[in-house]
Amino acid sequence: MSQTPVHRRSASTPVVAPSLGPTVLVTCLFGVFGLIPAHFAAKKAAELGLHGTRYHEAFRITLGVVTALIVLLGICCSIATTQ
Repeated sequence: MSQTPVHRRSASTPVVAPSLGPTVLVTCLFGVFGLIPAHFAAKKAAELGLHGTRYHEAFRITLGVVTALIVLLGICCSIATTQ
């Protein structure tokens, strides 16, 4: 994973964006429930003056990848059992 971007409001107070980790992890393990950490991280980012779209993008991409892997696994298992 890439580093969490650091944005600065002023020279003395750096603002650190919330991590994408919880969104990706919860989405991998529990599917659509990954929207919960995505929502809260996006909300916190917005409060810090940052864009929150990256958390919803992380959710969509992770859910798509996990779904594709599950479908591929199902196809492979189906092929293996018919031979």
